[in-house]
Amino acid sequence: MSTKCWARVWDGGDFEGPSFQFDGPGEWSSLRDLEGQDWHDRILSVEVGADAVVECFHDEGFSGKRVIYGPFSRIPNVGADMRDEFDSVRVFAYKEYRSK
Repeated sequence: MSTKCWARVWDGGDFEGPSFQFDGPGEWSSLRDLEGQDWHDRILSVEVGADAVVECFHDEGFSGKRVIYGPFSRIPNVGADMRDEFDSVRVFAYKEYRSK
């Protein structure tokens, strides 16, 4: 597993407030219980590791609107159409994602 395959999210804009790191590769079909915390509809900022591609979905179970962030992405404020609306997340190793 690459130590550069991760995504960190914050519940505030501009990378402020509490954060959570998704260590990949991995899938989280619900964000309601991540190490005892509910991240459902809380994500406002996203940072992606050097060897990761992140798919964020509007609904649980990897459905609904999808946003993809590539390696080295730093998103201080997710777009208005997805603000506070991430409900499931997939983190892929970059090479794995490219071969899909």
